[in-house]
Amino acid sequence: MHKLVNPQLLFKMFFGVLLLSLAISAFANLEYVKTEERVASSLVEGSGFHVSLLADDIMALASSYNGDPDKIRFLVAEAMVNSKALATLSKALYDLEGGEHYKKWYLVYGSLSVYFADFTGKEHTYIVNRLSEDSEALQKIAAILERTGSRVNPFEIQQEELDNLEDLARALVTSGND
Repeated sequence: MHKLVNPQLLFKMFFGVLLLSLAISAFANLEYVKTEERVASSLVEGSGFHVSLLADDIMALASSYNGDPDKIRFLVAEAMVNSKALATLSKALYDLEGGEHYKKWYLVYGSLSVYFADFTGKEHTYIVNRLSEDSEALQKIAAILERTGSRVNPFEIQQEELDNLEDLARALVTSGND
């Protein structure tokens, strides 16, 4: 009787291949996680600039809304673009890392984007009236964003302040529907 394969040798080879494939899988997963962390870190670092710009635009709109119509339209457009960019960044961070605070930031920036998009194509008097009505809320939002924009991680904020910001932004969207 001729033995073709030694069962112990076959088991050792199978076990070796299994260990090798697990090691390769673990290494690939580790590299994926490291890449994901680098992407998330880059998104956070890049967002501070947009937060500061958005805070400046909102503060300018809240305090000088009855100025030059072209300047007001420019500030509104810039605020809409920056809030949309920040909503996109927040959503990407939520998708990468989870965390309810990123979801709340997404809602804040999404609400601001909708609020400013509503001014598109509207008469200057409409824009001035809305900004006048919402001036106090806009100033509060700008103050919070100004503080967060100066941080290394502009998404780090106390939960109470983030909840307040979310309520203010959400109220802006519904303020013109009275």
